Amino acid sequence: MALIPYLLVVISATTHATWNLLAKRADGSQIFLGLSKLSEGILLAPIVAIYLVIHPEPLARYWYLIVIGAIPTTLNYVFLGRAYARGHLSTVYPVARSSALMYLPFLAAVFLGEHIDWVGGISIALIIAGIFAMQLDSFQREDMQNILSGFRHLSMIYALLAGLMVAGYSLWDKHSLGYLSAFPYYYGYTLLSGIIYASVLRTRYSWQAFREEVAAHRWRIPAVGMLNTFTYMLVLIALAVSKASYVVALRQLGIGFGAVMGWTILHEPSPLPKRIGLVLLLAGCLLVSFAR
Repeated sequence: MALIPYLLVVISATTHATWNLLAKRADGSQIFLGLSKLSEGILLAPIVAIYLVIHPEPLARYWYLIVIGAIPTTLNYVFLGRAYARGHLSTVYPVARSSALMYLPFLAAVFLGEHIDWVGGISIALIIAGIFAMQLDSFQREDMQNILSGFRHLSMIYALLAGLMVAGYSLWDKHSLGYLSAFPYYYGYTLLSGIIYASVLRTRYSWQAFREEVAAHRWRIPAVGMLNTFTYMLVLIALAVSKASYVVALRQLGIGFGAVMGWTILHEPSPLPKRIGLVLLLAGCLLVSFAR
């Protein structure tokens, strides 16, 4: 993987873990995530308008790319919010992010014709092994059986579904960047998904609930929105010039950052298997830099 896209994804992994920490500290509610997504569309509107005046885009021709891209993005937020409401950051975040790797190499080969080399295969295997180890409290057989059965827990089901949506929108984004520039494309489906998400939430929650969420997290809502924008813009730039499987694999570095934040800031437990898993994860992410 080339140096520049590699560095962009590493930076994005840091900011992604940061906004997930902010979301978890705000209890990761559906309303919070919906408002943060909607805030992106509102705050970026003037910048996008200026951009389109300077760099016109064929949005009228390729509007469907934006509409389809908004679907898995919105569903990812829905599933992620439900997972956070039921599980720990250091557990939900790794599964939601890493499970995309279970789907992506196969899907990328089928739909994009991308194939990974043996180095890339080893790096992805290390990342998956590291993420599995990070779910363990010990290496005893009983604990391993418990973690496997834990994947039947509702928070894990939602996290796995969120990962599937990550794989889906990553592939679609890679395809769409052949027709539209990253910024207007991202803004279009972000605005659309924010409106859809907020509208769905409005059918379930009162205006009072929305006002209380804004009052409680006045600065965290736009902060998460802007961090998410910055994070995925870097990823889109990397996707345009790199294989989707490698970009998504390297994004798992954010799992390490997220786990460390959970351990040090939220005081979540960090037994030996989790630390070994973090080492495996970091090794796999470093190895991606040599993959072709």
